[in-house]
Amino acid sequence: MHLLLLLSTLAALAGPIFADTFDTCRSFFNWNPSVPGVILTLPGSTIPTTFHENACICTSTIPIFLQTLLPLQLLTGLIGNSATTAYLMDQIRTGGSQCDLSQPHSTLLCTQTSGPLIDPCSISCTPPFVKSPTSNTCICPAETVLCNGVCTFACATYHVRRQMYPLCRRGESLCGVWGRPSVGECLNLRSNLESCGGCVTPLPGQASAGKDCSMIPGVADVRCIHGECAVSRCRRGWSLAALGDGCVEDL
Repeated sequence: MHLLLLLSTLAALAGPIFADTFDTCRSFFNWNPSVPGVILTLPGSTIPTTFHENACICTSTIPIFLQTLLPLQLLTGLIGNSATTAYLMDQIRTGGSQCDLSQPHSTLLCTQTSGPLIDPCSISCTPPFVKSPTSNTCICPAETVLCNGVCTFACATYHVRRQMYPLCRRGESLCGVWGRPSVGECLNLRSNLESCGGCVTPLPGQASAGKDCSMIPGVADVRCIHGECAVSRCRRGWSLAALGDGCVEDL
């Protein structure tokens, strides 16, 4: 009677099982759910039974396990749902971990599997998001960026008049347009002659980079190859530089 009173009190103090942004979870390995003074026996048997359960349980999934895990079903039949819930809540909070449910694009693995986990706070990511190699978060795959909650190869940018810059294709970068700060253009910086290797005219607030190959002194024929100016011919009175990236005036 004293035990049932204690467990009932714990149930009252525990408060709601479900949390908004955090959940407490614990992985149980070779676990024998037992309450002092309560003997568990299999249905139709009088012999005390020892269980060896492996499970990952969160406070939010307690109702599920009370209905599906045999020793907890037996406990519920003997001491009631509230007392069994309080017992399990105490077990989870004693050796469990507080898991953050606010991570976007993720689901707590412990709420999806019946087996134990080394880290009960491990998450799975909603495709196309992938698990970060350095933290327990979900990120966009390589070569993509997060734009308005979606993984994309480029993100639209807004200027002060709230007009939208173009959304660039894969392999292109958004650069500025000379004399038109509210306009952007998509360029392939690996092959664009006038913005080779970087945006010569950047977007507002960004630094200029790259090179305008057409402005190389003495050049007659030039291309941008893999982000580098490659001069193939110089004007009369100029000679090709040793590295092929410019022209040298003849003495």
